[in-house]
Amino acid sequence: MRIDLLVEIVSDDIESILDSSLLKDDGFTQKFFNQTNSDVSFFRNVIHESAIQPEYHSKLLMFIYRFGRYVKYHTISNFWEEVYQQLNRNIVEKQLNSSFSRAVDIGFGTRIFHPYNIIVNNKSKIGKNVIMRGNTTIGNNGNNNIDSPIIGDNVDIGINANIFGPVKIGNDSKIGGGAVVVKSAPKNSVLVGNPAKNISKE
Repeated sequence: MRIDLLVEIVSDDIESILDSSLLKDDGFTQKFFNQTNSDVSFFRNVIHESAIQPEYHSKLLMFIYRFGRYVKYHTISNFWEEVYQQLNRNIVEKQLNSSFSRAVDIGFGTRIFHPYNIIVNNKSKIGKNVIMRGNTTIGNNGNNNIDSPIIGDNVDIGINANIFGPVKIGNDSKIGGGAVVVKSAPKNSVLVGNPAKNISKE
């Protein structure tokens, strides 16, 4: 198999890949990807989380992210590792101008709208059912632990938001568009402005 053709197929036909009945068969995926852990479902961890995304490039970004984590933790295949690396370079970085490493810990149910110009620090953690939008920066683009925000569950992040430093954002919070967050906030916060202030009543 040629790696470049697989990368092109993913880029051009993501909907067909997400709808593939073969990838819903754990036995098939275990063999096809040289899987090391028989308890991991490719469909549950990759296909489903990609399919629920709101638009094409969001589906593509989440597919590459989940696919990369799957390859890293559940396969022993240099071939699929190279496929992931090329998907990341040619689509996430070049087409979407984003830095969205598989090292980021993203909870299930998180959705991304218009995934352009997104930077997420490698050591950041993003909770479950978070909403992210384009032109958002969560931590810097380095590998240090100092600038690694932790985003709670059910957080809604507006477009052009920036979250810097070792901050923790509590569950069920909202971050307004254009906000620059440099301080931690408890659950149910509403953060707006530059620097962001918590305008919630609680």
